[in-house]
Amino acid sequence: AHRAVFNHVEQLGGSTNAMTNFDETRYYASTPPGGHVKVLEIYADRMVNLRVTEDDLARDKKIVLEELRVSSQNDPINRLAFEALRKGFGEHPYATSPLGTVEHLNKTTVEDCVDFYEKYYGPKNAHLIVVGAVDEVTTLALIQETFGQIRKEVERPPEVPSLESWDFPSELDLREDIPPVEVSALVFNLPESTNPDYEAIRLMLTLLNGIDGFEDEIVRKKGRAILAQLLELPTKAGSVLGFGSVSLPYRRKETAFVDLQNTLNDLAQFNWLTEQTLKAAKSRYLRREYAGRYLSSSMASRLEFAAGWQGEIDRAFDREDRIEAVEIDDVKGVFRRYVIEGNPTRIYIKPENVPWYVTMFGWLYPVADKLGLTRFFL
Repeated sequence: AHRAVFNHVEQLGGSTNAMTNFDETRYYASTPPGGHVKVLEIYADRMVNLRVTEDDLARDKKIVLEELRVSSQNDPINRLAFEALRKGFGEHPYATSPLGTVEHLNKTTVEDCVDFYEKYYGPKNAHLIVVGAVDEVTTLALIQETFGQIRKEVERPPEVPSLESWDFPSELDLREDIPPVEVSALVFNLPESTNPDYEAIRLMLTLLNGIDGFEDEIVRKKGRAILAQLLELPTKAGSVLGFGSVSLPYRRKETAFVDLQNTLNDLAQFNWLTEQTLKAAKSRYLRREYAGRYLSSSMASRLEFAAGWQGEIDRAFDREDRIEAVEIDDVKGVFRRYVIEGNPTRIYIKPENVPWYVTMFGWLYPVADKLGLTRFFL
């Protein structure tokens, strides 16, 4: 089916692809007007007529194993991410990346693939979205004709535990072959996108990533890190938000976390949040929203997010109103509730290989830091 879609769309000058994240697999195709008819027919066929051979499986295994080799074995940053997922999420389904593991892939059989397909692949477990210059009545009739006649009984996938209720470890210590720096992070849980705080959280993150946000506070104002960044992992079951800082070796671990906590406490004074900065954050956010209205692919993604992740299709159309309705007290409330009052996981990453000259002379760094000399090197 994928080859049929690819050939059809390519001949029309369009594009097609698929991707998998923690929660779903998305198949999408972009065609000129009229090309969607054949795509819908092929996509409906994909629901019921899968054929997998040993050669098909061997080819795709080779592709995914190479992706795993490049990402999780050759790249130290990705190795860290895979290890943090495994240790941080423990028994939660998100502990394994969407690529899977080498062990799982090697033992997967054709029968496993067919069983999974028969168990879960059906219209009951799918959202179908068509956006563009199509006739509504004709297209809905075609969808009913192609998908509505499928009587395949499938199971609903198991519910994924909410991240808000999950018991994360209080601390993770990791080592990796990274440059001779040490990384510390405080990682917090954020609620699912169905939560009424969703829009206030988006604006909070827009502001904290801005000029007077987290990085500016800990790097330039305090001089307590050489680099800092906010990192968010969004999923359907909630998000995790990390406040990460990078320091030169020989800063004590506890000092690094004190610096992070002091920075968050100072941010709780909300010097970064005024009527003017909130208005600017709304403008930046809404500019992307309005631009997305003119691209069918962006509008389809917005509809998929509203229907699949938020469970309310109307939220695809009133998002701008929700953003405009957020007030200063709303942003202050989510920062206090999810960050200041949160229960974070502390992640500390040390380099495996430190050059001899850093080992020999790195002890001077804390002394220079106390004397205020390190600001000349930041």
